[in-house]
Amino acid sequence: MNNECVIRKAEYEDIPVIMAFIDNYWKKGHILARSRKYFEYQHYYNGEVSFVLAEEPISKEIEGILGYILYSEEEKRDMFGVIWKVRTNNYPMLGMKIQLYAMRNLNARTFSGVGLNQTTIEMHKRWGAMVGKLKQYYILSDRGDYSIAKVESLDRNKYNLSVEQFELRPMTGDEGLQIVCEGEKNSGKMPVKSYNFIKHRYFENPVYNYLKYSIYDKENILGIFISREIECNGSKILRIVDYFGDESYIRHTGRALENLLQKEGYEYIDFYQYGIDKDILVDAGFCERNEEDKNIIPNYFEPFLQENVDLDFYTTSKGKVMLFKADGDQDRPNVISE
Repeated sequence: MNNECVIRKAEYEDIPVIMAFIDNYWKKGHILARSRKYFEYQHYYNGEVSFVLAEEPISKEIEGILGYILYSEEEKRDMFGVIWKVRTNNYPMLGMKIQLYAMRNLNARTFSGVGLNQTTIEMHKRWGAMVGKLKQYYILSDRGDYSIAKVESLDRNKYNLSVEQFELRPMTGDEGLQIVCEGEKNSGKMPVKSYNFIKHRYFENPVYNYLKYSIYDKENILGIFISREIECNGSKILRIVDYFGDESYIRHTGRALENLLQKEGYEYIDFYQYGIDKDILVDAGFCERNEEDKNIIPNYFEPFLQENVDLDFYTTSKGKVMLFKADGDQDRPNVISE
């Protein structure tokens, strides 16, 4: 047996083989193995199949894969790793070699990932990446019963009444998005998502209907929340999965978020993130779910699991890092009808 696999970027013709590999060696019935439409939506962007393959040089059989998501069309772009799998132990260190190939050969300005296990956490530490956890914040509704959350302590944090309050307006199109995206590019934050990527990810999603809310001070758009309503057990919640704009404006949305919570009858609004100062979120009425918190604010809904979940991440970025629940493929569907 040759001691070296051939590691290369995937081509469009490789998609059926990648889907079969995911089904056989990653997870049986995975959405990327069952739905060609969703596979191409997530991993065929701007003419590029966003996978790296390791193949046996003679048989051409796939030995390992790394899927990633491109955040822009620029030559140097931020990327997020998602599926990373080697099928056997025949090729020592193959997983590491695939990851290093991706970092060195894909013109990545930064490479990040969310949803790590302890082995990959330690591996990325050795490579010099920053590792950490997304922090989950939530605003809990004051009600008599909860079907999604498990509430042991109704210790609600009231938004800061001394802070000027701004308006949240539902977006009906992409109004203001281009302006906010230009600000993101010049903010120094990483990763940076392009206007085209945001449109593709949140406005053209074939499965999820994302609710977009703009922060307005009079007629000036200041930021945009990307959120998703989730129904479960006869109840519903709102999950904020991304944010664009100057994060300091979030502290001015407490009253608007409270009104949205009550108007729509949500059990809670939650927000997984890394990089936003705690004081900003507390001023907006959020509580941090930490180890001392006795409440359960679930993460998984497909299928539903009533348990708290920590999400670990890594990033090669050396700048101001800001990460959210929908980075990578953490907010993709597991269930799809075609």
